[in-house]
Amino acid sequence: MTSLEQHLLWIDGHMTPLSEAFYGGLFRTHPHIKSLFGVASRAARKQMLRQILSSVLQLDEPWVRDELADTGRRHRADLEIPVEMYAMVQQALLAALEEVSGERWTPELATAWNEKLDAVTAATLENA
Repeated sequence: MTSLEQHLLWIDGHMTPLSEAFYGGLFRTHPHIKSLFGVASRAARKQMLRQILSSVLQLDEPWVRDELADTGRRHRADLEIPVEMYAMVQQALLAALEEVSGERWTPELATAWNEKLDAVTAATLENA
């Protein structure tokens, strides 16, 4: 099991503080995008975040890539999500992961998360 997999297992038990740190940081830094998330409840937002995190480990699965491509198409066609928003979300997620992880956060984890999130973003934007 890689350190990223171990970290994901640990994060699974800390989804509430991660979700609060992620969305709080995202909306504080980029308040103009809050409306793009509609009136999603905290539970719905936590579920969206969980989907992003689970795609990290399953990115090599064809069905995950298909789901990400579908998400990218919906983001562009239905919601008109600007491409720049993906970088904003990734930065906010990395900051939240670091904040919630505390001493568990290492430069190696930061690199691993950034690489995986880059790959998730690329797969999402591939057909968008």
